[in-house]
Amino acid sequence: MIPKYIKWDITCRCNLRCIHCSVGKEYFNDGIEEISVDQKLMIVDKMADAGVAGISLLGGEPLIMGDDFFYIIQHAISKGLKVSFVTNGILLSSRIIKRVVDSGIDHVTISVDGPDKTCHEFIRGKGTFEKLIRNITELTAQIAEKESPLKVNVNTVLNRINYLDIDKMIDLCVQMGANRWTLLCLGSIGYAGDNFECLAIAPDDELDAVRRVAQRYSFGHHNGLNITLQVYPLVIDYIEMKYNLKLPKSRICCNASINFGFIGPDGNMYPCDRISNEHYIGYDIYGAPITPMSLIDHSFYEIWNSDYYTNMFKFILNNDTYKNYHPCNHCKYLKNGYCNPCPLYSLDSNVDVKICRIVEKELGDISGSEEDMSLLDELLSNKNLLLEKTSKFSAKSEMVHLKVPIKMWGVRSFEKGENLILLSPYDVNYSGLNMSGKLIWDLINGENTVQDISDVIIEMAAEAVKNVSSPIVEDELRKELNEKVLFFIYNLYDLGLISWKSNCVRPTPP
Repeated sequence: MIPKYIKWDITCRCNLRCIHCSVGKEYFNDGIEEISVDQKLMIVDKMADAGVAGISLLGGEPLIMGDDFFYIIQHAISKGLKVSFVTNGILLSSRIIKRVVDSGIDHVTISVDGPDKTCHEFIRGKGTFEKLIRNITELTAQIAEKESPLKVNVNTVLNRINYLDIDKMIDLCVQMGANRWTLLCLGSIGYAGDNFECLAIAPDDELDAVRRVAQRYSFGHHNGLNITLQVYPLVIDYIEMKYNLKLPKSRICCNASINFGFIGPDGNMYPCDRISNEHYIGYDIYGAPITPMSLIDHSFYEIWNSDYYTNMFKFILNNDTYKNYHPCNHCKYLKNGYCNPCPLYSLDSNVDVKICRIVEKELGDISGSEEDMSLLDELLSNKNLLLEKTSKFSAKSEMVHLKVPIKMWGVRSFEKGENLILLSPYDVNYSGLNMSGKLIWDLINGENTVQDISDVIIEMAAEAVKNVSSPIVEDELRKELNEKVLFFIYNLYDLGLISWKSNCVRPTPP
């Protein structure tokens, strides 16, 4: 089971105006109506009731909310949610640090845009670097002194100003006592889009930056610091092959509407933060337009199970979505589910991933082996509902005439070859159906009984047994199919994929 996780821009206010901010134009220039504290608490309650496991609070700058921020944190934790937040770190005074350490949050992520004053202050503004480093160092010292489980993560966006010294970020993070360093790629929306020409780096320079990080990592200079790179796995293959260096390989995949969602400062919820950009509002996802829906006016599952959310599942998993992405459309990592660029790009135009184009020339064939197990194969390896492998139990006559359940609202589905991949939106659990199981799934409509479904399968199987047909054989076949179909339906129910109609009582298996 995969926990549901929500990223929440809890405020649109900020004490800085960073030149690579993805939301700055929307939040600071255009203005956005931020919901009240009481409404934010109501949203926390709705997420807790819906089984959301964790929330990450961003902005803007969350700490600018003062006491209200810590009140919301305590309320969320009391509801069983795991809480983290992202901050620029400038407001981490000694008093605030003590509150953060004592708050019970899981981890705090702090943005540091380079290993020195020049790099960081080019992005964040004059006078921010030294203060930030002091704040982080005091935070980690208080954590150690109190033996707190709180983790400190550092994020850095790779850009033209910091890429030549990006490997020095490892030393800085170790020096400050951070637990994890994450290297992120530069986006092209908001202020980052306006300043893209002065911030973006060439693919060759990005490769060189990754090489230097790999060199520092491979020789053990990270001193136990966890490192996460937002780098395509094909690039990691290239670094390993050409330089014999090692780097942790991360999945670069979209989980929008699968187990991830985003809430804006106005209370609207989307499958991801990129979709919240007005550019994508109204775009068609398999017949359902992207439409803002507010958690103030709707329940969590009214939004989570709306049409374009459920359609997003197959939109993300369908390789045809990426047919105009180069070289992704023939890459093994797209096929096996370990990497894909943002699927929303397909709504605009062709996509040329230049850095992967470069490494493909060095690596040669990137299509991989047909025997390579995909991520979905791994997820489903112990969860497949294969009808012929279903355990049998005796089916009482009154049970086989019950109307079968209806499909749960919001179940995500995707056809993969002859099989059907299903995702329960409630416990975020993958299941796979083979051809026989898929047939039963298609026949579950709230009208057919178990016997009706068995009859359809018997009719299809008649050709296979026609040469040995006899009343005894047909009776045995019917009895066996009734047992298998009924048990199969129980499995679907237990996995949260179907629900019994209100006028039907779910029988207890004998």
